[in-house]
Amino acid sequence: MSIKYILFALLGVSFFTGVAQGKVPGSRIKKAQKAYFLGDYELAVSRFKDILAIDEDNYSANYELGRIYLKHYNYYDSAVVCFEKTIENPIKDTIFETYFDYASALQLKGDYRNAIDNYTLFKSIGLKNNSFAELLEVTIDKKIKECNYAISEAKSRQKKSVLVKNMESKTNTKRSEYASVYLKKANTLLYTTRYKDLKKEKKYKDSRYFENEYILNLDSSKSGVKLNGSQLKEIRKKHNSFVSKSFGEDTIVLYRENKLWYSILNKGNFTKPVLFDESINFAQYQPHGVFSKD
Repeated sequence: MSIKYILFALLGVSFFTGVAQGKVPGSRIKKAQKAYFLGDYELAVSRFKDILAIDEDNYSANYELGRIYLKHYNYYDSAVVCFEKTIENPIKDTIFETYFDYASALQLKGDYRNAIDNYTLFKSIGLKNNSFAELLEVTIDKKIKECNYAISEAKSRQKKSVLVKNMESKTNTKRSEYASVYLKKANTLLYTTRYKDLKKEKKYKDSRYFENEYILNLDSSKSGVKLNGSQLKEIRKKHNSFVSKSFGEDTIVLYRENKLWYSILNKGNFTKPVLFDESINFAQYQPHGVFSKD
């Protein structure tokens, strides 16, 4: 559901063919890429680091290690370093999506002005002959607006101290957890994961498992658990994700089959999801939606 995973497919990003770059045999690069493709990020990181120990400017290793840091580990500073290496040491088959990933990492680490520069650069050189150019242009414009908003808010707001705590192993793993919805009344967290929930579960086209919905009672000492079919009907072999909630916390917005749905939450029980009409689902891909006070 998250736009970053959709972009993985839309941008046409593919693993490099493992052509030797100077000091490193192509076969060694392919082994690292295979681990990445199979979702073994820990092994992939280790192999890419071994390659960089031999050739610190290796384009493939820096680019793909940067993507792991950005999309799977949330190590934005490290991702920026890797992407800068690729930009400083381009090869003949350089892919312009590097600038989009670089901009994303800059935005997420709070370097909004440089992020805008690189989003703009990607928009000017990376959309040529791209069949998804129109959709990507909308996405880039949205990202630039987010950066400009963050810059304006930083100027207008006074500094204040905020304590941010990691939720640790109750929710967090080496896999992805995101798109959370906090229910204050029940002190409960609804969130989205990309775990292997079924023994025979197959991966999506981006080489990761399908999105599924988890629930965590923050008053409990137990970790979050997957909502089963009796709690909230899911669509098998499809992405299922939480999106947002109403102000009264009785309506939960969900993502199913590229569209927005809703379920009524009453005393801890979810009703069968209902598809929003075309006034909400007016696009082919409708991943986000929030309630306004009016």
